[in-house]
Amino acid sequence: MPHGSRSISRRMVLAGAAATAVFPARAQVSGPVTRIIAPATPGGSTDILARMLATELAPLLGQSFVVENRAGAGTNIGNEYVARAAPDGQTLLILTIAATINRGLNTKLRYDPRSDFSPVALLTDVPNMMVIGPTLIEKGIKDMAGFIAHAKENPGKYNYASNGIGTTLHLTGELFRMRTGIALQHVPFKGWPEAASSMLRGENHIMFDNVSTGIVYIKEGKTRALAVTSAQRSRVLPDVPTMAEAGVNDLEVVPWFGLATTKGSPPDVVAKLEAAVAKIMARPDIQKTISAQGMDIAYRPAADFSKIITTEVDRWMEISKASGVTLE
Repeated sequence: MPHGSRSISRRMVLAGAAATAVFPARAQVSGPVTRIIAPATPGGSTDILARMLATELAPLLGQSFVVENRAGAGTNIGNEYVARAAPDGQTLLILTIAATINRGLNTKLRYDPRSDFSPVALLTDVPNMMVIGPTLIEKGIKDMAGFIAHAKENPGKYNYASNGIGTTLHLTGELFRMRTGIALQHVPFKGWPEAASSMLRGENHIMFDNVSTGIVYIKEGKTRALAVTSAQRSRVLPDVPTMAEAGVNDLEVVPWFGLATTKGSPPDVVAKLEAAVAKIMARPDIQKTISAQGMDIAYRPAADFSKIITTEVDRWMEISKASGVTLE
């Protein structure tokens, strides 16, 4: 295994260990057990939020919560599991933007985030960003204008890595290609560590990374951020322009994370969960912890979250039609 892979793997292990220390997988209180499904591997934003909720919901609701990681297929494995669970409010899901992307680009998906879940609340969001690796840094690329000019002078020469087909990192890259007309080859990997490692080794040249995961390499000088994909600049990367400021219009992708349960769950159970989550997300200590993970509080109640899910599915359906990108 290359040195870069060992370094990244070690960081992911440490991140997972830190998350487990702060938010244990099981918060034990007498009473029924509710499972929180994290449709991703341990250590990332999805898992961290699941563990935070397991820890904080237990004393508020007087019952036990346990986190289960069911990763794979761009979150579809975990999402479908909850969509098919008993509608008793005892199986929860960290629902992410990936579910709406998957539905928007794959009409044959075996669940629909608009109709198969009962939204509880939107929790957090965090923008993506475009970063270049050592190969382009060594060529003196310092900003988006420089990259676009260089890439157009060298068509088909560069590629971008992602953590899998259909992820926000992949689709951000596809939107970038649409908006700029630059020929970039997509190289998908099984997960973020492998994708980032390939860029650090120079095998791939670009990533459309998540701010919360990619910032460490920017601070170490191993990668360079050219733009973030939010409407405003990131609070943790204030010197990095937005895509619009960098000259790439109509490219906003801000991954979000929310809580949901199976459709048809008892309304009183969903209402209790919503009220408890509202209390948790309003606490300064929780906001500080989430901020330390590079995420932003984006709390919205169930009704608003439901509208966001529908809007996002519609948006990604439009993008699929315009770009020709599908996941079927």
